[in-house]
Amino acid sequence: MSDRTVRAILDAQVSGFVAGMTKAATVAQDTGKKITDGIDKASKSVKAHEQEWKTVSNGMLIGGAAIAGGLALSTKAAMDWEKAFAGVAKTVGLTDPGLKALEGDLRGLAREMATSHEEIAQVAESAGALGVKTQDIAGFTKTMLMLGETTNLSADQAATSLAQLMTIMGTAPSMVGRMGATLVALGNNGASTEAQIVQLSQRIAAAGRQMGMSESQVMGFASAIASTGVEVEAGGTAMSQGLIKISAAVREGGDGLKTLSAVAGVDFKKAFEQDAAGATTAFIEGLGKLQKQGGDVDAVLSAIGIDGIRGADTFKRLALSGGLLAEQLQVANTGMRDGTALLDAYAARQNTASAKVAVALNNVKDAGISFGATFLPVVADVANGATNMAQSFGRLPGPMQAFIGTGAAVAAGALLIGGGMIKAVTAGTELYGSYVKLIAEHPKLAGSLRNAGIAAGVAAVAMIALKVAQGAAADEAKRQITVTNDLAHTIAGLASGKSVDLNKVFNFKAGVLTRKSMALSRRWPL
Repeated sequence: MSDRTVRAILDAQVSGFVAGMTKAATVAQDTGKKITDGIDKASKSVKAHEQEWKTVSNGMLIGGAAIAGGLALSTKAAMDWEKAFAGVAKTVGLTDPGLKALEGDLRGLAREMATSHEEIAQVAESAGALGVKTQDIAGFTKTMLMLGETTNLSADQAATSLAQLMTIMGTAPSMVGRMGATLVALGNNGASTEAQIVQLSQRIAAAGRQMGMSESQVMGFASAIASTGVEVEAGGTAMSQGLIKISAAVREGGDGLKTLSAVAGVDFKKAFEQDAAGATTAFIEGLGKLQKQGGDVDAVLSAIGIDGIRGADTFKRLALSGGLLAEQLQVANTGMRDGTALLDAYAARQNTASAKVAVALNNVKDAGISFGATFLPVVADVANGATNMAQSFGRLPGPMQAFIGTGAAVAAGALLIGGGMIKAVTAGTELYGSYVKLIAEHPKLAGSLRNAGIAAGVAAVAMIALKVAQGAAADEAKRQITVTNDLAHTIAGLASGKSVDLNKVFNFKAGVLTRKSMALSRRWPL
């Protein structure tokens, strides 16, 4: 092959290479222009409606946050109520058929009272533990909550004390509201507190019931005793023992009964059988008259078996209090009959602004509980899945745990990179705006930058192609890179008129030149 043939072949290769590069540059330039035009158009659209975009985006962010927050709060409210009512179910009985109705009743209380769902459930749980029947728990709970708001008793204290008192007295559950009304009426019309009254009532209830006293009479006696300043425990014990002694004297007859009749000024046995509380009140009032007249009160009390210091002190205080006992008994009877004192006191509390706000919030929360309850099965499934996954992870060998941990770190990095790319969109818009401004102010400089950008784009495409080739056949790609470099040097040498060793350059199996043509190069160096 002649040198002309070699040169023709080289010229053809160079021309093809140049044509290919020119075409690639043209394609890259066209692509860059399209991208530039697209970005320019998008940028102008964003800038023209910048405020609208901000308004929409802000609204979407706020709306999304509100919806997500609402869902979270609703689910949390439902979970809290589920936990609170589980305590009620435990004391009532998990299989009780009335549980569903009870839950609805308790939530109904929350919608009308300024008391949280959790507090209501707590009182209901106490009621169940105290033996209140399922169908009566809601009504009992409501009364205790009202007492907690209007007296110096907490709702739990009221529940425990009144439940025990009602048990001793055999009070019907339907009477709990009237019991609460009586307690409030006495507390509002005496020198005693509701806590003292109910505690003293518990202590004298057994003796009072044995005598045939009603609930209101027992509470009236308790209020009168507390109003005299007697310590609750001592006064309760003394009065309980005194009432037992009076009952025994009536039952046994003899001197004790005669003394009672003489001091009370009535047929004590007959009066006691008709109205034990009224007969006892008459006796105590007779003691007061006797003491004012200078009579021996201690001898009278000793005659019926009341000879202890505390017992005598309690009866003397009541005797000297004038008509206090009769007055408190009247207040108690009226309070029990009307049954409105507690309701009136609670209504006054409910009419305050803070209570109205609390009721409104309870209604919102209750609606959230209903809404969030639909998500609880999903939350439970997710929680179970997380638990199972954590347990499974804990059972894996150490190397596997390390591998998974590394994978998690990679995933976190990917999320960070993705977030950075999204963040870069906004920055890219600003950068493009700066570039457009640069073109307007410095056309030549901007043109140079554009050419550099196109060249960088071409180089990037070449690099990507190279990476793909490396992935497919790394060794072959490396060899082709070496050949390409040699070819570049050869072209440069040819352009400068230097002699080139073509055998070194084109030493490959498949190509345009053959080994024979390369051997000729040694004979006719260029």
